[in-house]
Amino acid sequence: MPAMKRFGNWLLCRIISLTVGQRFTDVSCGFRAFTRDAALRVDIHSDFEYIHESLLTWRRFGKRIVEVELPVRAERALGKSRMMASVGSYGCAPARC
Repeated sequence: MPAMKRFGNWLLCRIISLTVGQRFTDVSCGFRAFTRDAALRVDIHSDFEYIHESLLTWRRFGKRIVEVELPVRAERALGKSRMMASVGSYGCAPARC
């Protein structure tokens, strides 16, 4: 993972961990498993990512959040990410700024 993305992930993890009072190591991972009740409590306010918002919402409603470590390859074997070109461009997308 490029240094800037690694730093952005680290910073976001610290902010969300402090906010909910639970330590996370990767809040940007898109893999989620949740109950029907938990899914119904997520109120998506954006056309973009809801991953971080969902963690905050579930904690607010008293849902238990468990992080399970998954092995991940640092580099793609093929292709480019379609999520974002850079942390700066993602954080300041036209709909967000």
